[in-house]
Amino acid sequence: ISGDGRPDLVTVTNEKYVLDGFDGNPGWLVTYKGLGNGKLAGGVRGDGEWWLLNGLA
Repeated sequence: ISGDGRPDLVTVTNEKYVLDGFDGNPGWLVTYKGLGNGKLAGGVRGDGEWWLLNGLA
């Protein structure tokens, strides 16, 4: 999703979603950018817009 050639992870939230102490909404995207060493950066809250999920803007 970041386009940097490193594997990333994108998840979809459910009703139990909490990140950094803030509740989210079901169906929102949370992205975890790959660091290139087999690990992922911390989650970044997205929103309900899925149009960037395919990497095209």
